[in-house]
Amino acid sequence: VDGARVREVLAQLETLLAVDDVRTYTVWREAAPLLSAALGPVAAALGRDIERFDFAQALRTLRAVVGKIGVREE
Repeated sequence: VDGARVREVLAQLETLLAVDDVRTYTVWREAAPLLSAALGPVAAALGRDIERFDFAQALRTLRAVVGKIGVREE
């Protein structure tokens, strides 16, 4: 798994989710295989939230994962 690409996609999703941008759905659909490989079951939960357009919950899930696994670049 390309860690740099995972970080890039998560950062993009975080930005979109923070402003309730519906483009989140498109980014998710394109990156789902990558994120599933990198994040496992957590990606499924994130995807469910995004596909339900529950962006507030998806943002909480994403931030919890990023904090837990440390994918942010300092």
